[in-house]
Amino acid sequence: EADYLEMVKQVVDYGFQNKMHVIINVHHDNEWVRPEASHADETKARLTSLWTQVANHFIEYNDSLIFETLNEPRLEGVPEEWTGGTPSGRAYINEFNKVAVDAIRATGANNEKRHIMIPTWAASTVTAAMDNLVIPNNDPKVIVSLHSYFPWPFAGEADMSWGSEADKSALRSELQRIRQKWIVENGRAVILGEWGSIEDNPLSMRLEYAEFYARVAAENDLLTIVWDDGGMFRMFDRHSLSWDYEQIAQAIIAASAD
Repeated sequence: EADYLEMVKQVVDYGFQNKMHVIINVHHDNEWVRPEASHADETKARLTSLWTQVANHFIEYNDSLIFETLNEPRLEGVPEEWTGGTPSGRAYINEFNKVAVDAIRATGANNEKRHIMIPTWAASTVTAAMDNLVIPNNDPKVIVSLHSYFPWPFAGEADMSWGSEADKSALRSELQRIRQKWIVENGRAVILGEWGSIEDNPLSMRLEYAEFYARVAAENDLLTIVWDDGGMFRMFDRHSLSWDYEQIAQAIIAASAD
């Protein structure tokens, strides 16, 4: 789809013009990215084709452009969807990550050394998901991609308050656990590509949570990208081009820079 690919390129160029890093990923194509025996071969063939095309299209871009093989790959509706997956499902995701990385590297030139992000099952930080992730070819330029809306009952459901010392201790432990697993034990960079809290939570709690999360993540050498979906996690109104929650954005920037 040449027109769509050109639209993606235009957005990438906007990022480059503003001296930003940009990440391109396969995002929520769960109807064909299916980690199960009946679909695995088809998924791998399609991922190989897709990433070969994308990598060739952006081959001249420097390393400020990052490729991310998949986003939250998983089987939807199974009991293990958000609890780390099944052994076979995790194994297929390892295969999917490898064919994508191999396809990108095979295009050569800048893509031989470009940073590539790969996720665990559902980009989960559950122990089983992280322990069973295999780095394709032990590639030194592979970054681990994780999402941590911790704790989900606050961040994603507005079903609990947040801000006690126990809450902060639990979140600190979550981020330290991620650092220990990947940075300390495996020497891998980590990008927390999604986190945030929905607007149903009190603004004061969201501000305190954002500041604490960003600061402690930075202390643990974890790069964070807050999730703004234009909906409940929204901070910026993309239609009016105005901030709905500029205070949260400012808190994240200040805390990340400390």
